[in-house]
Amino acid sequence: INPREYSEKELHLICKKYVQYFNESLGTDKDIPAPDIGTSEREMDWMMAEYKSIHPGESYLGSFTGKSILNGGSLGRKDATGKGVYYSYKYLMHDFLTNKLHKIDKNNRFVKTAQKLLNKPLTMAVQGFGNVGSVAALEAYNCHSLSNKIVAVSDRNVTLYNEEGLDIPRLIDFSNQHQGDLPTTNKQLRENDIKASIQDRDGLLELDVDVLVLAALEDQIHNENWQRIKAEVIVEGANSPITQEADKNLSDQGVLIIPDILANAGGVIVSYLEWMQGKETQFYTEQQVNHLLYDKMKGTFDTVLPQFFNDPFSLRENCYIQAVMKLSTILYRQGKLY
Repeated sequence: INPREYSEKELHLICKKYVQYFNESLGTDKDIPAPDIGTSEREMDWMMAEYKSIHPGESYLGSFTGKSILNGGSLGRKDATGKGVYYSYKYLMHDFLTNKLHKIDKNNRFVKTAQKLLNKPLTMAVQGFGNVGSVAALEAYNCHSLSNKIVAVSDRNVTLYNEEGLDIPRLIDFSNQHQGDLPTTNKQLRENDIKASIQDRDGLLELDVDVLVLAALEDQIHNENWQRIKAEVIVEGANSPITQEADKNLSDQGVLIIPDILANAGGVIVSYLEWMQGKETQFYTEQQVNHLLYDKMKGTFDTVLPQFFNDPFSLRENCYIQAVMKLSTILYRQGKLY
């Protein structure tokens, strides 16, 4: 559903009914939902409250994640996906490549892409300015390790462009005051002292930028438009924003794609931390949460990236290979693959 089309009372009823209908599958040790597009801590609070009503006297804090802090949520959960998205890009382009480029197979097609972008200012466009895109944009804006310039951002209505770089904190302030929307008129831009030109919403994808962060919806780059994509690095903040065919074609051309299974895992990781805190009733500081998040993602990068730059497979394929190998090894050791 589109939550904008329903009243608060109707949304509350929808959340309650969702929990009632899926009650047999939900629970602190069963299926544990987390927020996604159009869902905030408010909806997760409602759902947990309904679960608690159906199961009086039972443990309930771990039944849903993404809750408000007052209702047992985790500090850092709201920004976790966006922070993880930017961290995956920063770790690849700064922490990994600047230190380990000499250990990489120079014939790998993605090495040439990386070498072109190292040690130079990078222009960036961010599609989607919600919980993921706005946080990733702010992390890029504040980053001192890489010379980022966010020249374009878009939401469901508009693309804002400034070749000199956008004032991301000012845009976030505006968005917070206008139900998550970016300015759509020149009057709004002037009144809020935002320097940008207004362009078509979908035009952002084809801008001449170095880095494209996809933090909106699925299937944004597909067979009809992949040939017009100019970015040489694409970070998948959303789930499946590139179709399978477009992904292969772009990878064949040397475009470095950081896939969703790697880039946007931050939200799921902190949902796990929230679930764990709820079970232990021991809550972490935001600094502790961020440290655990980055440490977990770094461990995965250090496993996947060296392999990726020394074999013919894409980063997405390497992630799948690592995931299936890990699962297969565990099942074999449990005696289930004989």
